[in-house]
Amino acid sequence: MKKIYIALLSLASIVIFLFIMKFFGWTIVVNRTSIDKWLLLIAVFSFPSAIYIISVKKDVNIRAADTLSFFVIIIVTTCCFRAFLLPSYYYAYVESNDILSKPYFISEKRNSQTPQKNSDIFYTKYIIYKSITPVLFKKESTVVEERGLIRLKESIVKTVEIDGKIYITTGNGLLPIK
Repeated sequence: MKKIYIALLSLASIVIFLFIMKFFGWTIVVNRTSIDKWLLLIAVFSFPSAIYIISVKKDVNIRAADTLSFFVIIIVTTCCFRAFLLPSYYYAYVESNDILSKPYFISEKRNSQTPQKNSDIFYTKYIIYKSITPVLFKKESTVVEERGLIRLKESIVKTVEIDGKIYITTGNGLLPIK
């Protein structure tokens, strides 16, 4: 029982630490995609179990521990379903090349506005992360540009230099990096 207790607390602590890193502008990229959804899956199992075991160990009323665990399960499961069913960000991974010295990771915040006419243009927020290590990326800037420059998970991203400024393109338009 003690090993399970330590394992659950360790797992919950790691998930909390990674969410705090995300809050401060750091992200972990594995296999050209962010690990946010994997963190939610781990949280679905580790948070309710850790809360229940801590509540029981601290001699809290069993009914209160069950209620608290139930609400945590509902909250984390709702976040998990929302993240998997409605991707809130589209991602693009930009390899290092002769123009860029380090890889970049770009996320486009999903915009749910529907154009009324073909000429309607909507703008959305792009978050640009620069590589610190092969898997750790630091938020470098936020750019507001026309929606749709990145589609779900781009595999073909090109780097272009125009008048000393660096842009990426996926064939849908230009997004400034530097």
